[in-house]
Amino acid sequence: MRRRFESEGLIDVVRMDGFVDRDGMIAAMHDSDIFLLPSYGEGFPNSLLEAMAAGLAAIVTPVGAVPEIVDGGCAVIVPVRDAKALAFAIECLANDQAWREQIASAGRARILSRFVQGVVLPVLGEAWQSLIDARLDRSAA
Repeated sequence: MRRRFESEGLIDVVRMDGFVDRDGMIAAMHDSDIFLLPSYGEGFPNSLLEAMAAGLAAIVTPVGAVPEIVDGGCAVIVPVRDAKALAFAIECLANDQAWREQIASAGRARILSRFVQGVVLPVLGEAWQSLIDARLDRSAA
């Protein structure tokens, strides 16, 4: 990848770190403006939640739970395996600070309204209680 970035003249604008510990990841997010998740497949990507919470504008592909996470304008969504659409989205976000800030703000608001402890734990608690109640009902029968 490094050779490719060099041949494309991008080595001065792209940083490749390899493995980064948690503190390094948080520092990298604070040094960034855009988070890319152009995956072919995902489950529930915590990295996307962390990036949105850190105030990064995200560009994603609609796989796994990603569409649910970014529903409502919280990210730019590009088709899977569409390099041209991905490049166009990166260019547009990089060149439009107001749009970048709008996406980042919407993402952070989404995290605070749906994915923080005070919101998630009661939902999980209800789900677990429902499973326990169902099992107890079957045991009693």
